[in-house]
Amino acid sequence: MKTTQKQRDAINNLKLTLRDCHQAGVRLFGMDNSLHATVSYDPSKNFHEQFQESSGGDSNLYEEVVSGGVYLDSGGW
Repeated sequence: MKTTQKQRDAINNLKLTLRDCHQAGVRLFGMDNSLHATVSYDPSKNFHEQFQESSGGDSNLYEEVVSGGVYLDSGGW
């Protein structure tokens, strides 16, 4: 992908940050054009079971990281 130096630096910083998140046990997911982070994740459950049905939308399970802007179309229900 052709990028400017500023874009390349931003992408490299993102890669490093995502690696750090993974190593620290932080997981990311998209919902309704927002990016969220969580440290409470059960891989045996799908997103809907984990973050919506079981918790009733309990925001203590996740935190919004980005709303719109740089994150493109996560879909929705």
